[in-house]
Amino acid sequence: MTQFLSTMLKTAAAYFSMTNQIFHFFSLEISLNSTCT
Repeated sequence: MTQFLSTMLKTAAAYFSMTNQIFHFFSLEISLNSTCT
């Protein structure tokens, strides 16, 4: 059971960091676009 929870936590952390990077990339793109126009 502990192993399962540990795996789920690692998966959630990896998913969160990936989502965070995508969000950061999109906000960077939006700020660049609004600066250009």
